[in-house]
Amino acid sequence: MGLWLLISLLFVVILMVFCHAFRQKEKRHNDLIKKHHSQIHTREMELQQKDTENLQLKEQLLKIKSGKEKLKEALKNYQEENKRLQKGAQKRRKQRSDAGKHRDVSPTSKNKRTGKRKELRAGA
Repeated sequence: MGLWLLISLLFVVILMVFCHAFRQKEKRHNDLIKKHHSQIHTREMELQQKDTENLQLKEQLLKIKSGKEKLKEALKNYQEENKRLQKGAQKRRKQRSDAGKHRDVSPTSKNKRTGKRKELRAGA
């Protein structure tokens, strides 16, 4: 009977050791799972931050692009207006230079003084 008691006591001790080892292993496993979940959570938070930052940068880029488009449009309008004005000025210069070729020009220029000289008018 003492032998059975000793064997059963030994069996209980071995069972307690195995239970303790199993609990420790389960605790380590749960700690690893919690650590892994916290790492996943921090990564998700970082990704959300990067996504919001990415969206803000995209908005800034769109603003810059729209600003560039406005500048390009303004430059295009300016170049068209300048081209039109240059053509008009060139056309006027051409008309002035061609004036003597196509129509009669009076032999005396328009700015010449007409009339008698002062000494002749003074009553000599």
